Amino acid sequence: VSPGGIVREDPRDINVRAVNDFAGVGGYGGHTPNQIEKILTGRKVSVSASVGRTSESISGYAAKSDAEQLFQAIHLITTDLRKDTALYIAARDRQVALLEAAKSNPTQTVLRDSLPSMIYGGNPEALPLTIDQIKSLDYDKILETYKSRFSDMGDFTFFIVGDFEPDSIKPLVERYIATLPNTARGETWQRELALPMANQSRNNHFTYEVSTPSVFVIDMLIKDNPTYDLKNILMAEILSSILDQQYLVSIREEEGGTYGVSAIGSEDEFPTPTSQMMIVFQTNKEQAEHLNQRVKDEMKEMVDKGMNQEFFDKAVLNMKKQFDENQHKNNYWMSQLEMQVLRDRNTDEKFLETLNSITIEDVRQYLKNIMTDNTYLEMIAIGEPAAKEAAATPAA
Repeated sequence: VSPGGIVREDPRDINVRAVNDFAGVGGYGGHTPNQIEKILTGRKVSVSASVGRTSESISGYAAKSDAEQLFQAIHLITTDLRKDTALYIAARDRQVALLEAAKSNPTQTVLRDSLPSMIYGGNPEALPLTIDQIKSLDYDKILETYKSRFSDMGDFTFFIVGDFEPDSIKPLVERYIATLPNTARGETWQRELALPMANQSRNNHFTYEVSTPSVFVIDMLIKDNPTYDLKNILMAEILSSILDQQYLVSIREEEGGTYGVSAIGSEDEFPTPTSQMMIVFQTNKEQAEHLNQRVKDEMKEMVDKGMNQEFFDKAVLNMKKQFDENQHKNNYWMSQLEMQVLRDRNTDEKFLETLNSITIEDVRQYLKNIMTDNTYLEMIAIGEPAAKEAAATPAA
């Protein structure tokens, strides 16, 4: 991973925003994607490159016996991207066809477009490309963006986790990583240029046509929180679990109005530190307003009267179990290394100590803070069949 991203190019340019979708369609190392698949038949190797808003990254994995093929692929995908106009046109046309077909599933289209618009205050940079935009893309500009972002590998940090001895992969690092281009461009992190979330509360209720009636309800609370730390991160996770359990009883079992309610809490550090809680559920038109009001009332009741101790204890216990399981997972240690090296944060070392220090009162106060002077976003998307046309004249 390295600092950079589309903010170093032009994040308003649709060709820059399309880089992850289309830059790699031609393959790499002189081979098409189909040829690469055949070359790697029988091997467990996968690699990909992507450009984020403020960073670019390469990720991959391999069986221990296929490590060299992984390192070779990393070198090629960054230095020898293959241009293939015919494959690009085919990929573009497939994407257009998928979006055209999605029109027959309006719910998918509504969530794809309306949700990011709500969360990011209508910022066009957050919205997926439209059919017309995709049709007007410039393949050469897409490739230029990709090559620009990977033209200097000198500011990349490589993290390697797995079942190996360091000396065993040193020759691979020297051959395939150390020989990557280094132009000393000297880019630094600009994480503060991450997309800002909406800062004005808004209710967005609308109706759209579907064949099968359904309603999606989404509530989102966003609150500035100047303290971004492990305790707040863990409290967001505990609160999410408590709300999941609470709504399982009240909204699903007592009301019978949905198959389930998902509470998704998180802490973001950039562009500015914020606490967020998103509540999502699917129901019917008749119950939507009532259930959504109950969701909000029960959060307020937790602040006023306290939380269920059993739900809190279960949340903490499950997090401890997950922490124990994570100690044996490569992806966990990969994320820990990235956090420690790139952001100077060690969330593993203090995890249990911090988790054990959190009380149910801490979580109540955390929820109270989120619910006070926040940005509140609400979306109720009502899918209804089209109005029935006048009955046709019966056949004679």
